[in-house]
Amino acid sequence: AVFLALSLPVFLYLLFRPAEYRASSKVLIKPSRGFLNVSPAAGAREDSISMLPSPEILNTEIQIIRSPELAERLAKDVPFPDRVNGQTPRALTEAEIRQDGRRLGGLLRASPVRASNLIEISVTSPYKQEWTAQAVNRAAELYLEEHLKAHKTPGVEDFYSEQEKKLRLELASA
Repeated sequence: AVFLALSLPVFLYLLFRPAEYRASSKVLIKPSRGFLNVSPAAGAREDSISMLPSPEILNTEIQIIRSPELAERLAKDVPFPDRVNGQTPRALTEAEIRQDGRRLGGLLRASPVRASNLIEISVTSPYKQEWTAQAVNRAAELYLEEHLKAHKTPGVEDFYSEQEKKLRLELASA
């Protein structure tokens, strides 16, 4: 009787709880001069150098993923299924985009993968698995775009364009 009294509520909960889908993606944090740790890693041999990003760098990248700007862009690119009428999503107002961005921010998770240069981005939602997978894939793409914006060296394109022009002139005159 005790077993039945304990197992029946659990069984009913599991039977009637709403479906929940989880999708995840991993992004690589590439080593660059900005975060190479030249000091030996704790517990490592004296001649080895750690190529793992510092916790501060990982936290910075995670904050880019969790940013409201990224969530709002994601809400615009992958609208919630309840916002879609028919085949094409309707145009969202700025207030709806901000609201959906906050909703998506609650569904979006980012965490470092232990002892690696990876960050796992995941979305857990009650919506269909196709939408959940599309949302997490687009979140990873948007992160890469935001990462490039945040870490881009100003003036690099102008410098390379100028160097290309010089080299073309030299090549043409040769």
